[in-house]
Amino acid sequence: MYQQDTISQVRKYIDENYMSDISLAAIAELFDLTPNYLSKLFHNKTGQKFIDYLTAIRIQNAKSIFLQNCNANVNEAGRNR
Repeated sequence: MYQQDTISQVRKYIDENYMSDISLAAIAELFDLTPNYLSKLFHNKTGQKFIDYLTAIRIQNAKSIFLQNCNANVNEAGRNR
């Protein structure tokens, strides 16, 4: 149960901070884990690699920006990630 709670908190952190320059190592440090352990735990509990999840969240939010503003360009979407 502890591991699932940790991964839920990590996912929430990513969802709220995807626009920042975050990394596996930085998040592992925040949660007092080693990057290697967090990577394995994240993959085991979600079925996704950490970087794939982060990238998917960033793409999903960029798509939302483009759908809300058809005139937005890539630079604007990147700034608003």
